[in-house]
Amino acid sequence: MYNRDKNSFKNFDSNDGLQNNEFADGASFKSKISERLFFGGIEGLDIVYPSKINALNHFPRLTVKEFLVHNIVVAPGDNTGILNNNIDFTDKVLLNYDQNFISFSFTTLDYWNKQKSEYSYFCRKL
Repeated sequence: MYNRDKNSFKNFDSNDGLQNNEFADGASFKSKISERLFFGGIEGLDIVYPSKINALNHFPRLTVKEFLVHNIVVAPGDNTGILNNNIDFTDKVLLNYDQNFISFSFTTLDYWNKQKSEYSYFCRKL
């Protein structure tokens, strides 16, 4: 789907409801009496109604499952004293200079269309 205003494309595949991701060359048709688009694929025919496409990006809530310092899991109330609450409910973590090797484990609570999810992070030095 092409967005003229943003000069960008949004691609759809079987995760969005198409029969498959492989279509036959030249096997497409636009109806002259309706908005329907027809695409022939290796598993049959896909009929697309452009006005009914929900192109909103859905991204489920991200949850941090685990926080590690020097490959050791840090938990609320442990002897490190780093966390007072679960890492998923913590806004800020203060570390000592020698606690400089950290890692996180995270996931989403909804796996709908997980193949199209991308993650990134931001670290701010105080």
